[in-house]
Amino acid sequence: MTRGWRVSTYIDDLLTERVSAAPGSALLEHGERRWTSAQVELLAERGARWLVDSGVREGDRVLVLGENSDGFIVAVLAALRAGAVFVPISPSVAMSMLPFIVATCSPSVVLADASLMSAYADHLHGMARREFAELLTDSADYGAVRVERRVDLACIIFTSGSTGTAQGVACTHSAILVAIRAINTVLEMRAEDRIFCMLPFSFDYGLYQVFLAMDCGATVVIASTTTTVANLPRLLLTQAITVLPIVPALSVILLRSGMLERLRPPSLRLVTNTGDLLPMSHQVRLRGLLPDTAIVPMYGLTECKRVAILPPRRLDEAPQGSVGLPLPSTEVSLRPLPGADGYAAEWGELLIQGPQLMAGYWEDPTSTRERFPSHPVTGARMLRSGDVFTRDGKGFLTFLGRAESLGHWRGHWMFSAPMEDRLAGLPGVDQAAVVVTRQGSETSGIKAFLCMVESSASMEALARTMIADTYGNPPSIEIRCMPKLPYTPNGKIDRAALSRVGAP
Repeated sequence: MTRGWRVSTYIDDLLTERVSAAPGSALLEHGERRWTSAQVELLAERGARWLVDSGVREGDRVLVLGENSDGFIVAVLAALRAGAVFVPISPSVAMSMLPFIVATCSPSVVLADASLMSAYADHLHGMARREFAELLTDSADYGAVRVERRVDLACIIFTSGSTGTAQGVACTHSAILVAIRAINTVLEMRAEDRIFCMLPFSFDYGLYQVFLAMDCGATVVIASTTTTVANLPRLLLTQAITVLPIVPALSVILLRSGMLERLRPPSLRLVTNTGDLLPMSHQVRLRGLLPDTAIVPMYGLTECKRVAILPPRRLDEAPQGSVGLPLPSTEVSLRPLPGADGYAAEWGELLIQGPQLMAGYWEDPTSTRERFPSHPVTGARMLRSGDVFTRDGKGFLTFLGRAESLGHWRGHWMFSAPMEDRLAGLPGVDQAAVVVTRQGSETSGIKAFLCMVESSASMEALARTMIADTYGNPPSIEIRCMPKLPYTPNGKIDRAALSRVGAP
């Protein structure tokens, strides 16, 4: 589909424009159900009319609570069409955060799976309610919805809290549209693409697959709740999937299963990764098993969606471990940290500028001011990522670790991400996480967690030696092997949980 004529102001405009261009094109597939863009828009219109008739006004918050499904997406689009602000929540997020989210957002309506509506009834008092199944079967002729919109806010997405307390990021239509178009341009997404989504729609990485598809004309195949990573290769083959978004947690299970050695989906052209750093050992194995597929590392934050992508056409140019180049219209700079002088390459906390920066944190002006400061010279709005990077002469960015997780020992900085990548390359190690403990400004110890099917004393010894040689014999080195690392609901390593391991 051609993008040059687009005049979208709101996310749901992408759907209207797609209907104008290709009303019969498949937008969503879920199980046996297949929905064209025209059918999805009709359902969204009916859902929006129900919301407006239920008293929803522009800017009101609407909870969308459920497993990934076609009903979830119709609920999102209905809320947008009604001028409301949707708040996407998966069951795993609801289990730990629903009371906090409700208290923070004060939603007036909940659209949800029937089972979850019942399970969390105690937290949904005072809200108008409608089930996903009703949205999908509504055949009433309500008439078109006409909402005069003045609010740019589209949704509130709660971060996973992988390094601390979860926060609600206020995401705007304008910023999301910029990000969608930039991502589609760099990834060269096509109308013929079929995107397989196993990632929760409460996670922006999962949700945006639908927005990307609406923009480029592609189809999103939504994984059922019974889909397992082990049978993923067969689904990729039978469903003729061309694009697969993953996080390293999925890669661990997929590579362990050995299924790609037996079933290689010929249509798959693109595997993207974000959320956590995809170990080089994974990238090498995936490229060997899928020689005709581009394995594309990316980097982003909910606060600005996407910052960098390693363009498929430039994979061979990037240094090992790079997450790519900044997106079009994105400017980045590196804020030096104390002690950065003398390091072999430019490094520091990544600062981001561009039109895809979100509005900030919902009803949290203090955190918003801290994370979204103004540029000291130009006054332009910036985002402090909290992540430390290095950048080479061509502009390729390489992640070194969270600023708060860096260690300092005998005058040298200790970067966690490169060490995790090296540890994940050891025989039998699927993934690794490094936690630095401190006493004052100096490192007091290193904890390394190795994801292994079976513990290995020899690998523990090798990991210990690797850390000691790299970091100059820090005071304490602790190695723990475990069959599975703890993950957040979004599939990221739960570093907050790991930091508590062994604590009194």
